[in-house]
Amino acid sequence: KRGCPICVNQLIVVGYNELWTTHPEVAKLLENPEDGYKYSFGSGKKCIFICPECGAKSNPNQICNVTKHGFVCHNCGDGISTPNKFMSNILMFFLGDDYEREKHFDWCHYILKGKDTFGVYDFYFMKDGKKYIVEMDGGFHSNDNNMTGKTAKEQKEIDSIKDRLAIEHDIKVIRIECESSELEYMKDKVVNSELSELFDFSQVDFNDIYSKCLKSLMLRAIELFNSGIKGTKEIADITSVSYPTAISYLKRGNDSN
Repeated sequence: KRGCPICVNQLIVVGYNELWTTHPEVAKLLENPEDGYKYSFGSGKKCIFICPECGAKSNPNQICNVTKHGFVCHNCGDGISTPNKFMSNILMFFLGDDYEREKHFDWCHYILKGKDTFGVYDFYFMKDGKKYIVEMDGGFHSNDNNMTGKTAKEQKEIDSIKDRLAIEHDIKVIRIECESSELEYMKDKVVNSELSELFDFSQVDFNDIYSKCLKSLMLRAIELFNSGIKGTKEIADITSVSYPTAISYLKRGNDSN
């Protein structure tokens, strides 16, 4: 009555439903590669993962969390979610440098808990004379955010206000649900979004896009600086992050030598 134990991942069959077969990009981060043959992508087993960028070991983390939300390195993590990096690399593929991240408009402000607050949009670009905003809606758009103290209801109200203000300024808003950082999930959400009316996704190598979004932008900024590019504004432009974010990356890199 409980169904097939293999299909529900209660029984692991190597070559069918173990981590190395279903999610090799996660399995290759395991400190102990053999764990990838013992558990499925939905396992609650806590394992240690190795950062592919700097080699730092993580604290024990559940496999299901890393599979769904991606690996975040405590040492070189850049604070940008995998879905946002995914979208950034897609826009870079089609538009080159002709798009902006963390876009701020003087007209986008609202009252939040009695304070005048300025909103920031994930991505902004122009195409064929029309203006667009892309918002990547992660889990905190449908669940309470314990880190910021915002409830899901408050976040939805903020999203509605930001959408209304953008529309009033003749900007089309495209929202993409991205509660998971799994490649196929993100690919499906992007390809089946309104962006498909603007771009031909048959040209995109999504595996290459995913590979790029797993790399640390902080380390990229440090590499650019050490290669001789000393202008922080230029580094910010190359890495497609805001000027303050680029400064933060370089300060962290300097503090850790």
